[in-house]
Amino acid sequence: MARISRKQNKAEQAAACTKRYSAGIYTRLSVEDNGYESKNSIQNQITFLKEYVEKREELNLIRIYVDNGATGTNFDREEWQCLMEDIKAGKINCVIVKDFSRIGRNYIEVGNYLENVFPFLQIRVIAVNENYDSSKQNFESSTLMNALTNIVNEYYAKDISGKVIQVKRAMQQKGEFVSGIVPYGYKKSDEDRKKLVIDGESASVVQKIFQWRLQGKGCTVISNYLNELALPSPGLYRYMNGNKRFNSSQKAKWKSKHVAGILTNPIYLGHMVQGKTQRSYFERGGKIQSVPKNKWMIVENTHKPLVSQEEFDIVSAIAAESRNRHMEQMNAHKDIPCYKNPLRRKFLCGQCGGVLTRRSRVMNGVRDYYYFCTAPEMRIGAFCRNTHVHEEALMEAVTEAADCQLCVFGQLEKDWTSCQRTETYLETEEPEDKKKQEITDFIQLIQEQKKKLYAEFREGLLARENYEDMKAKLAEKVERYKEKMQKLGNINRMEDEIQNVMKRHRQDILDKLIESVVVYSPNRVEIIFTYADELGR
Repeated sequence: MARISRKQNKAEQAAACTKRYSAGIYTRLSVEDNGYESKNSIQNQITFLKEYVEKREELNLIRIYVDNGATGTNFDREEWQCLMEDIKAGKINCVIVKDFSRIGRNYIEVGNYLENVFPFLQIRVIAVNENYDSSKQNFESSTLMNALTNIVNEYYAKDISGKVIQVKRAMQQKGEFVSGIVPYGYKKSDEDRKKLVIDGESASVVQKIFQWRLQGKGCTVISNYLNELALPSPGLYRYMNGNKRFNSSQKAKWKSKHVAGILTNPIYLGHMVQGKTQRSYFERGGKIQSVPKNKWMIVENTHKPLVSQEEFDIVSAIAAESRNRHMEQMNAHKDIPCYKNPLRRKFLCGQCGGVLTRRSRVMNGVRDYYYFCTAPEMRIGAFCRNTHVHEEALMEAVTEAADCQLCVFGQLEKDWTSCQRTETYLETEEPEDKKKQEITDFIQLIQEQKKKLYAEFREGLLARENYEDMKAKLAEKVERYKEKMQKLGNINRMEDEIQNVMKRHRQDILDKLIESVVVYSPNRVEIIFTYADELGR
């Protein structure tokens, strides 16, 4: 590594002092700050860092970023992502934190930000308690101390995580409520926050759900009843009662899965049920994992029940019968193949912008796929209409539009040359199955060329005489390949195989070409291509 002279280093530090910085304060607390005084509370962090900024003329405070109740073991945090977006947009060029542990407790990732990401983006980093300022010292000069600090932070996080799990497990075994989300129908006791008591308003809804199910009503029918009665869904109810973690549920409706979850939850028998999920921030990217039912932590008779054991058993039997009928229907059509469509996540509703849901049904022995918008069923105030469309018609429109676009890029000659170059390869001695596959691929390539050739002729990019000449040559090639395939056998299956290969390749190509397909109605579709900007230029 080239050495930096002391004079050069001092000059850079002096320039840094005279430069004005647009600063962003970043604060984080793992456990949600509810206003209790502590040295690491969010408000104390903000006050401490604001006083630091006010004493330095070169720092201009732009925004304060707060991740309240966010773990430091990964960087999937809302305000941290906002900070990085503002940095990339040029709004922030200085990040100020109390110490490195506020950035994160993952040694490798924190080191990557300090050593690579921030220097590359030319971002000044200040960790006040660590006495670190990237504008006054090279990262390399303090690498050892920074590495040790970050390692200690990560070890601390792992140690605390293990101890918290042990304490929670002991409390669960005693039947104490330690989960973050109170079950719908209950609330925490004012006398003992580890105990559950009945919440009158939501408890009556739970009892209605069980009554309707005992009357033979399905989960979807029950959820529709609840929505017609304008009863808030579980997430919305929690938000209305002050739980801001359910901010995204402000417009959520009742869904069949909400009803099914209530009908199968032993919590309503008066039993404390916990440990249904688990998450380690140091394994599997910190994702929540479901725990098998036989490993749930269940302690009986810890609170008042909302339904009797007899009612719960009858409902469970109804659910089992319903599952069996569903499996019978699925098995009846298991021999009819299902097809994946790589474009399915790109079909959007033209009225709400949401991703359309893909479903299939079997009619006359044929599986038919269709798309529709579920927003009216899932969100309050969503009234999307006329977005029910069949996949076959949709793909025809998309394919036709893509074919017209492809001819603009002049790929014909390149593919034609490739076809010429690979023709002689078939004459070599190879296994029969491999030759059949190669012949199928070459015929498919020629069929694509014929379509592009016609598209160029139709657009006036190719003279008629050239078109006729090239078309005849392509037809001659197809006949030669068909003769080769006939000699190898299985000629009767060749066309189906070609179509299947063409369909798979075409969908893969379309996936790369198309950014989204906005469906306003079965007769109005807008296709947005990934290369739209380049084509415009």
